[in-house]
Amino acid sequence: MDHAEVYIQHTELTTPLLSILRAVQRSRAVHAKNVLAALDVLYEVLVDVLGSVVAVKTKEPAVERLVQWLSLFLAELGNDGLVLAILARFLPLSTAAASHVRQRVTHIVGTLINTLTEEAEIDEDFWAEITQAMADRLIDRIPAVRAAAVVALERMQILPEDEGDEFDADEEAIVPSLDTPLKRRKHASEFMDASGFDDPILSRFVALLQADSSKHVRAAVLHKLALAPSTLPLVIERTRDVDAKVRKAAYAVLAAKVDMRGLNIAQRVTLLDSGLRDRDDAVRNAALSMMYTGWLKECFEGDVTGFLDALDVIEYEEKLVPALAALFARDATNGNPADVVFKPPFEMEQLAKFGDALALTPETALYWRVLASWALNTPRKAAGALAASHEMLLPSISDFTSLICGYYNQALALSQQLGALGGDSSGSDSDAEADDDVREALEENYEAMVFVTKQLLILGKELDFSDEAGRRMLSSFLRQLFVATIDHDESLFAASLLGPAAQLLFTVHSDEIGQLTVVTGIVGDLMEAVEETGDQDAVLETEFELTPELKEKERKLKLTVASIHVKLQEAADAKRAAVSCEDFDGAAAAKATIDELLLAEAAAQVEFETEVDSAKAKFVRSNRKSADELALDTESAYCRALAVVNELYRATEATMESPLLRSLQDTLVLPSVTSPVPAVRAAALRAAATSLVLYHDAPGSLVFLFAQVLRNDMPALQRVALEALCDGMLKFGAQLEFMDDVESDDEADEAAADASAGAVAVIDLVRPYLDEESVKLRGAAVRGFARLLLFARIPADAAASVGAQMVELFFSPVTETDFEVRQCLSVFFPHFAGSAAGKAVLRAAVDGAMARLFSATRSDPAKSISLYTVLQFGLSLLGAGLEANSVRDLHSVLADAWLNTVLEWLSSKEFAVTNVRRAKACIKDLARAINLLDAHPSAELATLAATVVEELADSDCNVAARTAAKVVARLTPEVEPEAEAEAEAEAEAETEVHDAESKASDHGDEDAQDEGKDDVDAVDAKRAEVSPAKSSKRAQGGRRSKGDTVLAEINA
Repeated sequence: MDHAEVYIQHTELTTPLLSILRAVQRSRAVHAKNVLAALDVLYEVLVDVLGSVVAVKTKEPAVERLVQWLSLFLAELGNDGLVLAILARFLPLSTAAASHVRQRVTHIVGTLINTLTEEAEIDEDFWAEITQAMADRLIDRIPAVRAAAVVALERMQILPEDEGDEFDADEEAIVPSLDTPLKRRKHASEFMDASGFDDPILSRFVALLQADSSKHVRAAVLHKLALAPSTLPLVIERTRDVDAKVRKAAYAVLAAKVDMRGLNIAQRVTLLDSGLRDRDDAVRNAALSMMYTGWLKECFEGDVTGFLDALDVIEYEEKLVPALAALFARDATNGNPADVVFKPPFEMEQLAKFGDALALTPETALYWRVLASWALNTPRKAAGALAASHEMLLPSISDFTSLICGYYNQALALSQQLGALGGDSSGSDSDAEADDDVREALEENYEAMVFVTKQLLILGKELDFSDEAGRRMLSSFLRQLFVATIDHDESLFAASLLGPAAQLLFTVHSDEIGQLTVVTGIVGDLMEAVEETGDQDAVLETEFELTPELKEKERKLKLTVASIHVKLQEAADAKRAAVSCEDFDGAAAAKATIDELLLAEAAAQVEFETEVDSAKAKFVRSNRKSADELALDTESAYCRALAVVNELYRATEATMESPLLRSLQDTLVLPSVTSPVPAVRAAALRAAATSLVLYHDAPGSLVFLFAQVLRNDMPALQRVALEALCDGMLKFGAQLEFMDDVESDDEADEAAADASAGAVAVIDLVRPYLDEESVKLRGAAVRGFARLLLFARIPADAAASVGAQMVELFFSPVTETDFEVRQCLSVFFPHFAGSAAGKAVLRAAVDGAMARLFSATRSDPAKSISLYTVLQFGLSLLGAGLEANSVRDLHSVLADAWLNTVLEWLSSKEFAVTNVRRAKACIKDLARAINLLDAHPSAELATLAATVVEELADSDCNVAARTAAKVVARLTPEVEPEAEAEAEAEAEAETEVHDAESKASDHGDEDAQDEGKDDVDAVDAKRAEVSPAKSSKRAQGGRRSKGDTVLAEINA
């Protein structure tokens, strides 16, 4: 029987109620008087019952239900005076010494306050007294009391006067960043300033929501916090809380109290993304319920396309695809899709009827693609009512090709319009504004058409490819897509469409020969286009026309040349006549005249040609923009060719022994790595990195190429090379090497260069990037080594050293804002600790991190890392998944090792000379960590710990010594009665031996000495009989612990 039932049955206040009931039956004249009397009796009854409730120490469901019913009863009764009287009676008990009394009273006060009507008349002093009493409970040391006080103070909150009930979706003044995980903050200054709220109760609620250590208190504040534009960001921030209960409460509050239109687009998408990817099932269900019930059904009445329109599918495509899939899975699980019907955006028979006129928006295109992919790839039993066939969801290949061609051609037309619009910048300000509006509208439509085309390309992989004619039509279109040029925003077009187009192309051509053939054809077409644009300077020179001035000079030049030719003819005739008359002087003069005339003609020709060349060069320079555009087309052609080759490497099952693949690698990929254009080099490096998996043996030349890029190229390409080298080690092992060629221009240095050239391990080249300043390079190195450790591709000794770096990196202040690295490591370590081999590596990594932190210098960022936090984290990883006895065995091993480490550190030079303060701090943290261990009691460990205590005390490490003394007490084994008796007998035997030895030494003659020796022998025999086990243990004094055995078991 429940406690509350017992207390109610024992009360004797029901008798007056019975007498009142009898009296009102006898006469109506006593009704008014007995109403007041009944209220007095009811007051006494309720006070007695609630007093019994307050006395209950433990949490009883019956008591909770009783208080809840009483609140409902008083609310229905509607007598505010009775409620206020009860409040006045119990309010002084809120400061009781007993925590259960404070909790019960606070709970009762909060429940009763919420039963008061809006028109209740309350004395201001009494209301202030209630408010102050409950506000004092907000800082109670018991979390349950604080949570109950939050409930009691719900109606005391006062929002700022300028904040109404409506939320402004565009207001982002104090919206927190949701792209990073929320961490527990240590200082109040790191939170939103709670003093920004004028109301003290609201300020305290904000402080509790951000800083209270109890999840129950934070959840209670979430449910009771008054929502306004200034407090909404606080609720959104709690969706990243460290505790799942608080995160679930935050999503429940958002679903129940916040309209979707009160959030901006970034907040909506981030809430869905973080909630649906949460590691806790309850939080994921709460986020799904918010999206389905609170947003889709209530705000959009089940209109999925309208719901997607409010989320900006073009910007947040990757985050919305899982959200749509979750909606479909929920509907299929419930088995009743009557409230929200998921179906394609149109009937399949409409496709042939409307053709290109079919209006697909980005929202309907994404919805169609995800629905078809989910329904066709989910088992029919799991898909339930959403299970469908190709005929219901997808058109034929011919209709699909016509559809995608229509949207692709629209994108081409819009790109041409934008390209033409960009060349005209003249006009007035009003015309410029009109042009900007037109450009903005065109760009919006262009992005929409590109997005729809992309969704259709992805959707195409789900088609039924049994129609050969349809396959040919689709393949022809895809080849056209790769070769065609775009006049506007080539990067947007290539980045979004080339990948899906290549994947669809390889789906159409599923056989290896077909894939190689079509890729070779595409690359050939692109290279032909490049060759046609190679002689653009010559083309420009042929298009040059003489200016009017040059044409006039050309006319004068012709007249001058004609005149000179006439004079030349006359001089030649004079020369011949002089020679025939043997007038040699006249012939010489005529010849001199001819030479002068020829020089004059040549000078005139050279002058004119110089002017023409100058004008032609000026014309070429003025038209150089067209040549640059052709250079961009060349760059685009190479990037497209490399992109399709990269996708071929991903899709093919062939190896680099294939002649076609080898030809593509040697003629396109590797030469493009040396291109002066960064975009081409990046595309070539990505293709070369993908090709690593196609080699049977490690390609030394390719590895050397990546090493050179990693050493010398720009950061973006260094990242590609770093990821490629990590992938190479993942395939070929961490023993991957390359021959490092050292070039030298000086002949005197050739011998040194030859000596330094040799095999270089890739791991030694990549490992320093774990400490790289560049966030992207450091992140790539961390991800690469995480994969290598998970797949055991690194030798044990190197793995321990790398693991120590990663442990230090996880706690380093350098990565405090590098959320990518922190998130990667937070996922990696628990997974890696799931195996015995991983635990062995982590054990060595923690030891290495200890040594690194102990020897950290003053300028090293590692000096700010708490060794205690690192060891605490290591203990949680090493003990995960082990049974209780195995955990104690592990802790015994760690206790032995760490106690010896303390002794080693006390005798180190860091402690003695170089960095005494840092060394003492590390020793103190290590002693605190040893105090966390739950090791088996052992005399050997207790002795070792006692030695450590003595050394610490002698070294002036008093805090660490006191901590280690607690370890000694816990490690000392309990003495059993039999062992205690043996110890007393042994002590008596020792006393007798001492007396016998003294007696023998006091005797002067040999007989007395012999007698004394006999006594000693007798006592030794007695001691051996008393404690044979003790003597056996002394004989085995060299063994201290079973650490080697436990480590062997972990390594196994």
